[in-house]
Amino acid sequence: MERNSIVQYGRKFLFLTLLAVATTLPHPVSAASVTPWTKNQLVAALVAAQKAPLKIQTTTPALSALVTPFDISAASGNGLISPQCQPFGHPAIARNPVPCLFGETASPKGDVVLYGNSHVDNWIAPLSSAMKAKGYRLNVFAFAGCPATSIDYSKAPFALRSGNVNDCLAWNASLPAKISAIQPKAIFYTGGPEFSSLLGAQDQAFAKGVKGLMTQMGSAPKFILGTTPSLNAAAPACLAQHKSDATVCQLSYRATSYYPKIMQRDQVVASTTKATLIPTNAMYCQPNAQDRLQWICP
Repeated sequence: MERNSIVQYGRKFLFLTLLAVATTLPHPVSAASVTPWTKNQLVAALVAAQKAPLKIQTTTPALSALVTPFDISAASGNGLISPQCQPFGHPAIARNPVPCLFGETASPKGDVVLYGNSHVDNWIAPLSSAMKAKGYRLNVFAFAGCPATSIDYSKAPFALRSGNVNDCLAWNASLPAKISAIQPKAIFYTGGPEFSSLLGAQDQAFAKGVKGLMTQMGSAPKFILGTTPSLNAAAPACLAQHKSDATVCQLSYRATSYYPKIMQRDQVVASTTKATLIPTNAMYCQPNAQDRLQWICP
Protein backbone atom coordinates (compact mmCIF):
# COMPACT_ATOMS: atom_id res chain seq x y z
CA MET A 1 0.00 0.00 0.00
CA GLU A 2 1.42 3.39 -0.96
CA ARG A 3 2.11 5.98 1.72
CA ASN A 4 -0.77 8.27 0.67
CA SER A 5 -3.17 5.36 0.81
CA ILE A 6 -1.91 4.41 4.26
CA VAL A 7 -2.36 7.98 5.50
CA GLN A 8 -5.87 8.16 4.06
CA TYR A 9 -6.71 4.79 5.58
CA GLY A 10 -5.27 5.91 8.89
CA ARG A 11 -7.42 9.02 8.87
CA LYS A 12 -10.49 6.91 8.28
CA PHE A 13 -9.74 4.80 11.33
CA LEU A 14 -8.89 7.85 13.40
CA PHE A 15 -12.36 9.08 12.51
CA LEU A 16 -13.79 5.71 13.54
CA THR A 17 -12.13 6.02 16.93
CA LEU A 18 -13.61 9.46 17.49
CA LEU A 19 -16.95 8.14 16.28
CA ALA A 20 -16.61 5.31 18.76
CA VAL A 21 -16.25 7.71 21.66
CA ALA A 22 -19.40 9.45 20.52
CA THR A 23 -21.32 6.18 20.55
CA THR A 24 -20.81 5.87 24.30
CA LEU A 25 -22.72 9.10 24.99
CA PRO A 26 -26.45 9.00 25.72
CA HIS A 27 -28.60 9.41 22.63
CA PRO A 28 -31.89 11.32 22.66
CA VAL A 29 -35.11 9.34 22.42
CA SER A 30 -36.18 11.46 19.49
CA ALA A 31 -34.84 14.58 17.85
CA ALA A 32 -38.20 16.26 18.24
CA SER A 33 -38.51 15.69 21.99
CA VAL A 34 -34.95 16.41 23.14
CA THR A 35 -32.63 19.26 22.20
CA PRO A 36 -28.98 18.09 22.06
CA TRP A 37 -26.50 19.95 24.21
CA THR A 38 -24.07 22.27 22.55
CA LYS A 39 -20.37 21.91 23.28
CA ASN A 40 -20.40 25.07 25.41
CA GLN A 41 -23.33 23.78 27.47
CA LEU A 42 -21.53 20.48 28.06
CA VAL A 43 -18.34 22.24 29.16
CA ALA A 44 -20.34 24.53 31.46
CA ALA A 45 -22.02 21.52 33.05
CA LEU A 46 -18.68 19.82 33.65
CA VAL A 47 -17.23 22.96 35.22
CA ALA A 48 -20.28 23.29 37.46
CA ALA A 49 -19.92 19.66 38.51
CA GLN A 50 -16.31 20.28 39.49
CA LYS A 51 -17.26 23.24 41.68
CA ALA A 52 -20.21 21.73 43.50
CA PRO A 53 -19.91 18.69 45.78
CA LEU A 54 -21.91 15.77 44.42
CA LYS A 55 -23.86 13.87 47.05
CA ILE A 56 -24.68 10.26 46.35
CA GLN A 57 -28.18 9.52 47.61
CA THR A 58 -28.84 6.04 46.28
CA THR A 59 -27.07 3.71 43.90
CA THR A 60 -28.08 0.51 42.16
CA PRO A 61 -26.41 -1.79 42.89
CA ALA A 62 -25.20 -0.59 46.27
CA LEU A 63 -21.60 0.64 46.19
CA SER A 64 -20.72 -1.81 48.93
CA ALA A 65 -21.53 -4.61 46.48
CA LEU A 66 -18.85 -3.41 44.09
CA VAL A 67 -15.84 -3.27 46.36
CA THR A 68 -14.63 -6.84 45.97
CA PRO A 69 -11.73 -7.33 43.52
CA PHE A 70 -13.88 -9.49 41.25
CA ASP A 71 -16.73 -7.00 40.98
CA ILE A 72 -14.38 -4.05 40.52
CA SER A 73 -12.77 -5.95 37.66
CA ALA A 74 -16.15 -6.70 36.09
CA ALA A 75 -17.33 -3.12 36.52
CA SER A 76 -14.24 -1.80 34.73
CA GLY A 77 -14.93 -3.90 31.67
CA ASN A 78 -12.96 -7.10 32.24
CA GLY A 79 -16.25 -8.96 32.07
CA LEU A 80 -16.21 -8.46 28.28
CA ILE A 81 -13.30 -10.90 27.95
CA SER A 82 -14.92 -14.33 27.97
CA PRO A 83 -13.19 -17.43 29.40
CA GLN A 84 -12.74 -18.80 25.87
CA CYS A 85 -10.28 -16.00 25.03
CA GLN A 86 -9.02 -15.03 28.49
CA PRO A 87 -5.27 -15.67 28.96
CA PHE A 88 -5.24 -14.49 32.58
CA GLY A 89 -5.26 -17.63 34.68
CA HIS A 90 -5.51 -19.85 31.58
CA PRO A 91 -2.00 -21.04 30.57
CA ALA A 92 -3.27 -22.88 27.48
CA ILE A 93 -4.78 -19.70 26.04
CA ALA A 94 -1.71 -17.69 27.04
CA ARG A 95 0.36 -20.02 24.87
CA ASN A 96 -2.15 -20.09 22.04
CA PRO A 97 -3.85 -16.65 22.01
CA VAL A 98 -7.46 -16.58 20.86
CA PRO A 99 -9.23 -13.30 20.04
CA CYS A 100 -12.55 -12.25 21.50
CA LEU A 101 -14.74 -11.19 18.59
CA PHE A 102 -16.84 -8.03 18.53
CA GLY A 103 -18.22 -5.62 15.96
CA GLU A 104 -19.64 -7.19 12.79
CA THR A 105 -19.12 -10.91 13.36
CA ALA A 106 -21.74 -12.35 10.99
CA SER A 107 -20.47 -11.17 7.61
CA PRO A 108 -17.53 -8.80 8.10
CA LYS A 109 -15.86 -7.09 5.18
CA GLY A 110 -12.54 -7.12 7.02
CA ASP A 111 -10.81 -7.41 10.38
CA VAL A 112 -9.41 -4.90 12.85
CA VAL A 113 -7.28 -5.83 15.87
CA LEU A 114 -7.20 -4.29 19.34
CA TYR A 115 -4.55 -5.63 21.72
CA GLY A 116 -2.81 -4.81 24.97
CA ASN A 117 -3.22 -5.18 28.72
CA SER A 118 -6.30 -4.52 30.87
CA HIS A 119 -6.63 -0.99 29.44
CA VAL A 120 -7.97 -2.67 26.31
CA ASP A 121 -11.23 -2.96 28.26
CA ASN A 122 -11.73 0.81 28.01
CA TRP A 123 -12.02 0.54 24.24
CA ILE A 124 -13.92 -2.68 23.55
CA ALA A 125 -17.42 -1.20 23.74
CA PRO A 126 -16.84 1.99 21.71
CA LEU A 127 -14.65 0.36 19.07
CA SER A 128 -17.06 -2.55 18.78
CA SER A 129 -19.91 -0.12 18.09
CA ALA A 130 -17.87 1.74 15.49
CA MET A 131 -16.73 -1.45 13.75
CA LYS A 132 -20.26 -2.82 13.76
CA ALA A 133 -21.48 0.35 12.08
CA LYS A 134 -18.77 0.12 9.41
CA GLY A 135 -18.99 -3.63 8.85
CA TYR A 136 -15.67 -4.70 10.38
CA ARG A 137 -14.99 -7.49 12.85
CA LEU A 138 -13.03 -6.43 15.95
CA ASN A 139 -10.51 -9.02 17.16
CA VAL A 140 -9.54 -8.31 20.77
CA PHE A 141 -6.45 -9.73 22.47
CA ALA A 142 -6.14 -8.66 26.11
CA PHE A 143 -4.00 -9.93 28.97
CA ALA A 144 -4.49 -8.04 32.23
CA GLY A 145 -1.22 -7.22 33.95
CA CYS A 146 0.83 -8.19 30.91
CA PRO A 147 2.19 -5.27 28.85
CA ALA A 148 2.33 -6.33 25.20
CA THR A 149 6.03 -5.95 24.45
CA SER A 150 9.04 -8.11 23.59
CA ILE A 151 10.69 -7.27 26.94
CA ASP A 152 11.86 -10.14 29.16
CA TYR A 153 9.75 -9.63 32.28
CA SER A 154 11.74 -12.15 34.28
CA LYS A 155 14.69 -9.75 34.50
CA ALA A 156 15.30 -6.30 35.97
CA PRO A 157 14.50 -3.51 35.48
CA PHE A 158 11.23 -4.68 33.91
CA ALA A 159 10.64 -7.69 36.16
CA LEU A 160 6.93 -8.33 36.73
CA ARG A 161 5.90 -9.02 40.30
CA SER A 162 2.82 -11.04 39.42
CA GLY A 163 2.68 -14.81 39.34
CA ASN A 164 1.79 -14.79 35.64
CA VAL A 165 5.26 -13.98 34.30
CA ASN A 166 5.69 -17.20 32.33
CA ASP A 167 2.18 -16.99 30.89
CA CYS A 168 2.76 -13.34 29.97
CA LEU A 169 6.04 -14.11 28.21
CA ALA A 170 4.43 -17.00 26.33
CA TRP A 171 1.48 -14.83 25.28
CA ASN A 172 3.72 -12.06 23.98
CA ALA A 173 5.85 -14.57 22.08
CA SER A 174 2.82 -16.07 20.33
CA LEU A 175 0.74 -12.93 19.81
CA PRO A 176 2.40 -11.35 16.72
CA ALA A 177 1.95 -14.45 14.55
CA LYS A 178 -1.69 -14.74 15.60
CA ILE A 179 -2.38 -11.12 14.68
CA SER A 180 -0.45 -11.32 11.42
CA ALA A 181 -2.46 -14.38 10.37
CA ILE A 182 -5.68 -12.39 10.71
CA GLN A 183 -4.42 -9.93 8.06
CA PRO A 184 -6.11 -6.97 9.77
CA LYS A 185 -6.94 -3.72 8.02
CA ALA A 186 -5.73 -1.79 11.07
CA ILE A 187 -4.16 -2.52 14.46
CA PHE A 188 -4.84 -0.64 17.70
CA TYR A 189 -2.50 -0.95 20.68
CA THR A 190 -3.03 0.39 24.17
CA GLY A 191 -1.27 0.00 27.49
CA GLY A 192 -1.41 1.24 31.04
CA PRO A 193 0.74 2.86 33.71
CA GLU A 194 2.93 -0.19 34.23
CA PHE A 195 6.53 0.20 35.45
CA SER A 196 5.77 3.60 36.96
CA SER A 197 9.13 3.75 38.73
CA LEU A 198 10.87 3.61 35.34
CA LEU A 199 8.99 6.45 33.66
CA GLY A 200 11.30 8.82 31.83
CA ALA A 201 14.53 6.91 32.36
CA GLN A 202 13.37 3.76 30.57
CA ASP A 203 10.78 5.16 28.13
CA GLN A 204 12.92 4.34 25.10
CA ALA A 205 13.56 0.79 26.26
CA PHE A 206 9.84 0.25 26.83
CA ALA A 207 9.04 1.73 23.42
CA LYS A 208 11.52 -0.60 21.73
CA GLY A 209 9.75 -3.48 23.44
CA VAL A 210 6.41 -2.39 21.99
CA LYS A 211 8.04 -2.08 18.58
CA GLY A 212 9.56 -5.54 18.98
CA LEU A 213 6.09 -7.09 18.84
CA MET A 214 4.41 -4.60 16.54
CA THR A 215 6.88 -5.02 13.67
CA GLN A 216 6.00 -8.72 13.51
CA MET A 217 2.29 -8.07 12.97
CA GLY A 218 2.34 -7.15 9.30
CA SER A 219 2.06 -3.91 7.36
CA ALA A 220 -1.41 -2.79 8.47
CA PRO A 221 -1.70 0.83 9.71
CA LYS A 222 -1.02 0.94 13.44
CA PHE A 223 -2.43 3.23 16.10
CA ILE A 224 -1.49 3.92 19.71
CA LEU A 225 -4.51 4.64 21.88
CA GLY A 226 -3.09 6.96 24.53
CA THR A 227 -3.17 5.74 28.11
CA THR A 228 -6.44 6.66 29.76
CA PRO A 229 -6.29 8.31 33.20
CA SER A 230 -6.38 5.98 36.18
CA LEU A 231 -7.92 6.98 39.48
CA ASN A 232 -5.77 6.89 42.59
CA ALA A 233 -8.22 4.41 44.12
CA ALA A 234 -10.84 2.07 42.68
CA ALA A 235 -13.94 4.16 41.95
CA PRO A 236 -16.51 1.96 43.75
CA ALA A 237 -14.40 1.78 46.92
CA CYS A 238 -13.63 5.51 46.88
CA LEU A 239 -17.24 6.52 46.28
CA ALA A 240 -18.41 4.20 49.04
CA GLN A 241 -16.11 6.05 51.44
CA HIS A 242 -17.01 9.56 50.22
CA LYS A 243 -20.76 9.56 49.69
CA SER A 244 -21.05 13.22 50.67
CA ASP A 245 -18.70 14.47 47.95
CA ALA A 246 -17.91 12.34 44.90
CA THR A 247 -15.50 14.96 43.57
CA VAL A 248 -12.97 13.73 46.13
CA CYS A 249 -12.50 10.68 43.91
CA GLN A 250 -11.75 12.52 40.66
CA LEU A 251 -8.25 12.66 39.24
CA SER A 252 -6.42 15.96 38.87
CA TYR A 253 -2.93 16.54 37.54
CA ARG A 254 -0.35 19.13 36.53
CA ALA A 255 2.56 19.09 34.10
CA THR A 256 4.86 17.62 36.74
CA SER A 257 2.38 14.98 37.91
CA TYR A 258 2.46 11.26 37.27
CA TYR A 259 -0.12 11.09 34.46
CA PRO A 260 1.69 13.54 32.11
CA LYS A 261 4.75 11.29 32.39
CA ILE A 262 2.61 8.43 31.12
CA MET A 263 1.44 10.59 28.20
CA GLN A 264 5.07 11.45 27.44
CA ARG A 265 5.88 7.74 27.22
CA ASP A 266 2.94 7.29 24.84
CA GLN A 267 4.58 9.85 22.56
CA VAL A 268 7.90 8.01 22.70
CA VAL A 269 6.16 4.71 21.89
CA ALA A 270 4.37 6.25 18.90
CA SER A 271 7.57 7.85 17.61
CA THR A 272 9.57 4.64 17.99
CA THR A 273 6.96 2.40 16.37
CA LYS A 274 6.05 4.92 13.65
CA ALA A 275 2.42 4.46 14.68
CA THR A 276 -0.25 7.15 14.87
CA LEU A 277 -0.86 8.35 18.43
CA ILE A 278 -4.45 9.10 19.40
CA PRO A 279 -4.25 11.09 22.67
CA THR A 280 -7.11 10.32 25.02
CA ASN A 281 -6.63 12.65 27.98
CA ALA A 282 -8.83 15.37 26.45
CA MET A 283 -11.64 12.82 26.12
CA TYR A 284 -11.72 12.42 29.91
CA CYS A 285 -10.12 15.56 31.33
CA GLN A 286 -10.28 19.32 30.91
CA PRO A 287 -8.42 22.35 32.28
CA ASN A 288 -9.60 23.65 35.64
CA ALA A 289 -11.50 26.90 35.05
CA GLN A 290 -9.84 28.47 38.11
CA ASP A 291 -6.35 27.12 37.46
CA ARG A 292 -5.47 26.56 33.80
CA LEU A 293 -2.29 24.71 34.74
CA GLN A 294 -4.35 22.01 36.41
CA TRP A 295 -6.40 19.39 34.58
CA ILE A 296 -9.35 17.62 36.15
CA CYS A 297 -10.77 14.25 35.12
CA PRO A 298 -14.31 14.08 36.60
